[in-house]
Amino acid sequence: MGCGGSKDKDGNPNEIKYQMQTVGVAAADDFFKNVGDALESAEKIRKGAEDDKEEALELSHAYRLKDKGQRMKSAFQVLFWAISAGNGGDVKKTKLDIVAELPFLKFERDGNLHNDTNRLGEASNGFLEACTNGPADL
Repeated sequence: MGCGGSKDKDGNPNEIKYQMQTVGVAAADDFFKNVGDALESAEKIRKGAEDDKEEALELSHAYRLKDKGQRMKSAFQVLFWAISAGNGGDVKKTKLDIVAELPFLKFERDGNLHNDTNRLGEASNGFLEACTNGPADL
């Protein structure tokens, strides 16, 4: 298996892209299979920590805050407020699962909510997954 990588001019320039092909030599193919798995894990972490975070900040407008350390905290606050408001203030009706294990919080798409709120929840899921489970994947 051989590996080739390049930057996509039309896509996300930060995305980790690669193409694996077998070469017929077992030792090389096995080695590059492990490399491919590591690159796949690294891209999942990069997407969650970078792309999903950026989308959450954009959707919540938290990117406007001067204090960069408060931006994700504010994005989560906006998510909680929007979910609550979309369910008439009844937090028990929300599809937000808070658990005592990683990643601690899981949002499920909800037909009662605006599409942007659903997207914010999904972006938050990706960010939390990258931060909590990502390092173990590498």
